[in-house]
Amino acid sequence: MGVPRGFGQGGGATREPGGDPAGLRRVAIRMLIRELLPRQVVTADADTSIEDVATRMRDHRVGILPILENGRLVGVITDRDIVVRTVAQGSNPRREAASSIMTACPITIQESADTEDAAVLMRSHRLHRIVVVRDNGTVSGVISLTDLSLLDGDALEILRRLSEKPKDQDS
Repeated sequence: MGVPRGFGQGGGATREPGGDPAGLRRVAIRMLIRELLPRQVVTADADTSIEDVATRMRDHRVGILPILENGRLVGVITDRDIVVRTVAQGSNPRREAASSIMTACPITIQESADTEDAAVLMRSHRLHRIVVVRDNGTVSGVISLTDLSLLDGDALEILRRLSEKPKDQDS
């Protein structure tokens, strides 16, 4: 199996039509997910208080935290989860653990996947962010729509297409 077109030292824009009914493949510069990741990923343990999760999000300016148990991914919490599942419910974020509001078994992508794979996966599951894992299953980072949109001049088109409801889904 050869190296896909668009890969190489500096990536490369490819714009080949056909084969992608969603219109997302070959729109952005293709590169491996691991090339987009920051050096440090911010996580929390499942027993961390929701208040501490929110503080980490604020301090690191992130909207999602992977939740770990014994170093393994067990869920994710977004800033919206904190508002909807804690604040709006009248729960005490100092007493509630991250595990009580996390989304368990989150969808992930391998760091060896490429940005096209991430775009298609995010669109099909209507995700704005996705946790990236290594081959051994440990968390290596989080990739967002913004990360993908910054790859080339088609940023607004990528965001528009990713936010549309897939045509094969009924209301």
